[in-house]
Amino acid sequence: VMDQSLEDALAELSSGLKVTYKRIDKEKRWFVVSGLAGDEIIYIKCFFGYPAARILRMSYPKHKAQAYAPQVEKVVQGFRLYE
Repeated sequence: VMDQSLEDALAELSSGLKVTYKRIDKEKRWFVVSGLAGDEIIYIKCFFGYPAARILRMSYPKHKAQAYAPQVEKVVQGFRLYE
C-alpha cells in the first residue's frame, strides 16, 4: 500500500495515540493497535491486501468502555480479509 511497511502504516495510523496494545502479524499482513486519545479509546485493525489496505477504526468515550466493549468485540471479530 503506497510502498509502506506494516510498521510505517501502524505508526501513521496510531499517531497521537497513547498506545495500550499493538500486535503485528507480518506473515498474514495485518496489525491491530489500540490506545487513548484524550478521553476516547481508539481501536484500529488493518489488513494489507491487494490492491489496497482494509482499515477498521473505531472510537468511543473512555467512560463508556464497559458499555461499548461487547459491541466493539463483535465488530472486530467480523472484520476479516477475504480475497
